[in-house]
Amino acid sequence: DWGEDGYNDLVTLEYDNVDKRRKLWTYPNNGLGTATVNFGKRKQELKVFCPVADPEGTCPAGNDHWQNANAQILSPGDLNGDKIPDLLVRDGKLLWAYYGARNDYLDNADPVLVGGDDWDKFTVIAPGDINGDGVPDLWLRNESTGELLRSHGSKDANGVIDLATWGTKDRAVIGGNLTTALYPTVGSVGDINGDGIADLWARKADNTLYEWYGKVTGGTVNSFSDDVTVDGVIGARIPSGTNLASGQEYATGNAKLTMQADGNLVLTKAGKVFWASNTAGNPNAFARMQADGNLVVYSADGSKTLWNTHTDGKPNSYAMVLGHGVLVIYNAIGQGQWTSGTQTRPDFNADGKTDALARDANGDLWVYPGSGGSGTSTFSGRYFAGNGWWRDYWTGLYPTDLNNDGHTDIVAVSREGQMWLYPGTGRTDRTVADPILIGTGWTYPTLAFGDITGDGKTDVIARDNGGTLWLYPGTGGTGTSTFNSQVFFGSGWWPDSWTTIRIGDVNGDFKPDIIGRTDGGEMFVYPNTSTYQNPALGARYSWGIGWWPAEWNPFVSDFDNDGRLEQIGLYRTGDLYDYLPGGRSLVGTGWSSFFDLLL
Repeated sequence: DWGEDGYNDLVTLEYDNVDKRRKLWTYPNNGLGTATVNFGKRKQELKVFCPVADPEGTCPAGNDHWQNANAQILSPGDLNGDKIPDLLVRDGKLLWAYYGARNDYLDNADPVLVGGDDWDKFTVIAPGDINGDGVPDLWLRNESTGELLRSHGSKDANGVIDLATWGTKDRAVIGGNLTTALYPTVGSVGDINGDGIADLWARKADNTLYEWYGKVTGGTVNSFSDDVTVDGVIGARIPSGTNLASGQEYATGNAKLTMQADGNLVLTKAGKVFWASNTAGNPNAFARMQADGNLVVYSADGSKTLWNTHTDGKPNSYAMVLGHGVLVIYNAIGQGQWTSGTQTRPDFNADGKTDALARDANGDLWVYPGSGGSGTSTFSGRYFAGNGWWRDYWTGLYPTDLNNDGHTDIVAVSREGQMWLYPGTGRTDRTVADPILIGTGWTYPTLAFGDITGDGKTDVIARDNGGTLWLYPGTGGTGTSTFNSQVFFGSGWWPDSWTTIRIGDVNGDFKPDIIGRTDGGEMFVYPNTSTYQNPALGARYSWGIGWWPAEWNPFVSDFDNDGRLEQIGLYRTGDLYDYLPGGRSLVGTGWSSFFDLLL
């Protein structure tokens, strides 16, 4: 509790690109379990008066031991009994204890060396008092063997923790199989399941989070339960610096990213192509997840860039192949920077099958999860996704992946023109997370979302009442920085003449096209011919007739889950049809009872 308000706060070690060194920061807890930058004392840097040694001045020793790239920090609680939180910093072979102070300086009293000089072998974990003697103890994960050791603390002559012997005496093995290759991060927040016994958590290399419940024998924690999955993005992680040679693949579940021999980087789901880099014709080309954050396809000799995600400038980013058929680039702190765009079809439960979202007259939202079947078996039993979505207030709801994390979000526009992002979770128990304000002034009668510019970030197309199309390019940012300024994208799209506008990849080139339905019932496709950040549309072509505005509400989606979009039609009687190459198929009846079908 660095803010003295009774809430546990977050302490982070972050690299400063300006000062070229690592810094310690505290983020205050707002009382709702969220680390913020502007609550209470606000985000604060934890400093020392003597960062470097100056023997001729007032600093006989340098006290900043967290600049090292291999430094580890952890919060062991209050070590000296002054009711102020303290910190441990592992710097190479040494472990330092810093006594906290309310002025946010950590060397009011000089840091103290903790006993031993082999700390570089271990990830240090502070579970609290595990044997009930009132003294904090340590767990040590051997980073090479994966063994978990226990070491009890003891009191010194002053009745506080004896740092000279802490972590070095009575070391005993209480667990194993926790190598850094398998579990890059391990830690403890004390008791998780409420039984009064300290527990262990770890993040696996595939980005999933696990916990183990501590078990007491002989008066202390000596073993753990089987692992329990907590949460996380499940997928195949492609770390920074990884090369994908010709023929190499990364797979998770039925999703697979393959660097094909013809030079094409291809994402498939259950053997069906969901996305490709369109670089075929370059035999033995290879891909690299670069240290600067850019995923690049190079020619066989490495001399030519054939394709890239344009996500450079984000050191330590990594790629993830998600099991539901999405490729995402995440930055070092897990924020989505680029996505393959295969999340243009709704998939709220992240199972790789196309879902439908419906709003009823009571303002309730329902998810109809895709079953993988067809016809009247296209969807399985619906589940509740939230209430309070009254149509007279929320004038527009749009399923899309706006934050580029590979999950379907809901973008909501209010009658005042406020746009809000409700981030998708990929879960059925809580479909979306807390809202984030995107901006105001969104009073356009028509909006459609997709990556028009080809930079892997979701854009929005807006049509005004005068029939002008405006493109708002996505930035990859958040909140009010989500979109760049508007760009003119066409005229003549009068609402009376073009009664419906949709976005989707119709021609299979992995670029979302513009689809428009005229007042005469004809559907036209305007193919997306954009190059990177140079939006453009090609000559239109007809995609069917008979879609009379009084009879049909047309959509584009992938109900048959083959990776290609097809036409979906909601008839005025409430019959929902999927238009497949072999003919239309009835999906269900009674859909007219909903105010909105959202695909």
